[in-house]
This record gives sequence, C-alpha cells and structure tokens, in this order.
Amino acid sequence: MVYYRLILFNLKSWHYYEYELRHVSFN
Repeated sequence: MVYYRLILFNLKSWHYYEYELRHVSFN
C-alpha cells in the first residue's frame, strides 16, 4: 500500500514537472 502511494506521488510530481516544462517552453 505504501509502495502504491509512492508511485502515485511520483506520477503526480512528473505531471506537475511536465506542466511546468511546457509553461516555460511557451514563454
């Protein structure tokens, strides 16, 4: 269960990072 949470957290972080990357690319 804890491992599943860790993966979920990593996925969220990656999506956030990707979003930030796109935002910077647009500017």
